[in-house]
Amino acid sequence: MNLWEKVGHISNVGKIANILCRGSSDSGSTAGEENVKISERWYVWRINYKNFTRVGKLKGEKQKLELL
Repeated sequence: MNLWEKVGHISNVGKIANILCRGSSDSGSTAGEENVKISERWYVWRINYKNFTRVGKLKGEKQKLELL
């Protein structure tokens, strides 16, 4: 999708393709429902890749990924 690009003056940030992000399909709340406090519907993906991987509960290093 190429929605991400490097911006700034740091010359070596590594390969953008190696950056992983995480998200949850049940974060937040809808009218009349309580907020989800512990999600079991997490997914991870690499920047500029259109496919993502469902991982369920976040474990280990995935808990430290950038939240988007």
